[in-house]
Amino acid sequence: MLKEANYAVDKKQRIHRIASLSIFLVWVILGYRAGGLAGVMRVSLFFSLPMACIWFPDSMSGYRGIVLGKGRYIDKPSNPIFLRWGGWFLLLFVPCLLFLMFYTHG
Repeated sequence: MLKEANYAVDKKQRIHRIASLSIFLVWVILGYRAGGLAGVMRVSLFFSLPMACIWFPDSMSGYRGIVLGKGRYIDKPSNPIFLRWGGWFLLLFVPCLLFLMFYTHG
């Protein structure tokens, strides 16, 4: 008999979810301090795709038929690990890079 539910596939998934939610809340607080409720909405919309890639990489990997640039289609499933790390890249690296670019140049 199974002791865990069928959906509990990745044991490290909880760590990814808690860490990404913590970082997301930091970005939301910074968005609120910078732009009020409008800033919170912008931050939430910007980070909705990276959070989905981190939280649900298995479900997101099955999407097909989405048109990329120059009329190319996604016709093969993506690797969930690449989706999760792509979400981390968008959640951490891109905002930090933008922060360094805009606030270090005066």
